[in-house]
Amino acid sequence: MSTSVAILRAGPDSSKRGYEAHVRLLFDHLSADAGARGEVTLFKRDGPAQPGREIVLRSPSRNSLLVRALSGWRGDALYWESVFFVLAFVVRCRLLGLRFDRLLTIEPVVCSGLRKVRRLLPGHPKLVYTHGIWDPPASYLAIADEIQEVSVENFRRSTAANSAHIPIHLVPHFVSRVAQPVSAEERIKLKELLGIHTPLALLSVGVVKRGHKRMDYVIEEAARLPRTWSLVVCGPVAEPDLLDLGRQRMGERFVHLSLPREKMDLVYRASDLFVLGSLHEGFGIVIIEAMSHGLPVVLHRRELFEWITRDKDVCIDLTSPGALFEFVNNIASNEQWRHDKGEKNRETVRQLYTWESVRPAYSRIVYG
Repeated sequence: MSTSVAILRAGPDSSKRGYEAHVRLLFDHLSADAGARGEVTLFKRDGPAQPGREIVLRSPSRNSLLVRALSGWRGDALYWESVFFVLAFVVRCRLLGLRFDRLLTIEPVVCSGLRKVRRLLPGHPKLVYTHGIWDPPASYLAIADEIQEVSVENFRRSTAANSAHIPIHLVPHFVSRVAQPVSAEERIKLKELLGIHTPLALLSVGVVKRGHKRMDYVIEEAARLPRTWSLVVCGPVAEPDLLDLGRQRMGERFVHLSLPREKMDLVYRASDLFVLGSLHEGFGIVIIEAMSHGLPVVLHRRELFEWITRDKDVCIDLTSPGALFEFVNNIASNEQWRHDKGEKNRETVRQLYTWESVRPAYSRIVYG
């Protein structure tokens, strides 16, 4: 029997966050899957309607006057953006008699809102929530009928707290494919194109901010590296003074880029080593993106990152001043080490994090 599935995404179509990247990638692969066991429709709040079953609801955004006014009363802009999106979905389903067997979302407020208004939807669709952040199980186990965990740490916590015995699946995020290797000559040309003027480039991808992204730590550690290394920070800027800090400490060896997602392969291919300064993440899609390009990575020492990489050697104590500098200077500056770790990462992604490797598990989650 064919299953009718709706994937819901309230976040902006132009966003580079992991939420939006995951939903777009999943929908695109499901839409192209000739062996799919059902029909999938993507409901999104904005952006163009791509060919296929993709519906734009045009509900108020987080930047609208209405949402900003309401967020001054209670909740925040993201909360009200999600509320209006859920209401728009319900109205459309009722007016057009749209009936779905399963509703999937990675956005917690959307899932919680759907739970509250589900009785208004035709039929009684099951709610499947992809948990992509790091909040405690008590905050999300009650909002869905099934849970997809993308982190082994969250999976352990949620299964231990699962008194209602709902299905919980451990299935990671994924990338479309493993990128082709880049030659030394091509890497040099890409460095020139992106304004990188040193032989070696340390890359960090994410919002430029302190807090859990810890870009200040990455900048201070990179500033101690020999002048053969540049630091390339790629992502939207939340705290502009960090760009000033980077330029003050590193001069032209500090490069900030903000690229559309379809151009991100350029910076991965131009770089020699990837670092994520975060001590915790819901998953960290940028990790497997870097690994898929054959980049060696260095991450904080914790179960999640060791599980993703299957390599404890590259997970170090990033709470320690000097730890990142010493690792890069003493270990990752070795060209053979970078080559061997990069090839190992490429194979890890091929086996565990490509669409081909995760497709059976996602099919079970999506279609039941």
